[in-house]
Amino acid sequence: MKAQAAAALEEQRQRFEAALKSEELAQQVALEQEKARLDAETKIMVARIGASGADVPGLDVVSEASNRLATGMSEDVRSMIQQMVQDSMAREERVIAMMQALMQSMGAPKRIVRGPDGRAIGIEVNA
Repeated sequence: MKAQAAAALEEQRQRFEAALKSEELAQQVALEQEKARLDAETKIMVARIGASGADVPGLDVVSEASNRLATGMSEDVRSMIQQMVQDSMAREERVIAMMQALMQSMGAPKRIVRGPDGRAIGIEVNA
């Protein structure tokens, strides 16, 4: 009877571990899909900024997506997702700032710098 109880307990433990691993794998797959989607959205946003030179509102879309994904997950997974979203948003903000600086630099007036012999030696951006 003790052996049967131990066997039943062991079987139940194995089923529980298998279910836990399956859930963790599903969460990891969902996380990877969400990361890929966020990366694609970031690339699209950067392309739009580069094309129009205007600020594209939409950083709140990233946090909304992370909140949707985080519902129903363990606290560790939620904190990991939130950290990834914060990192992603920080990267997006840096990319946007760099793109805006580049657009300003490209549109700024320029002057040809000439050497003592009158030949062009460079270009100076007048900011």
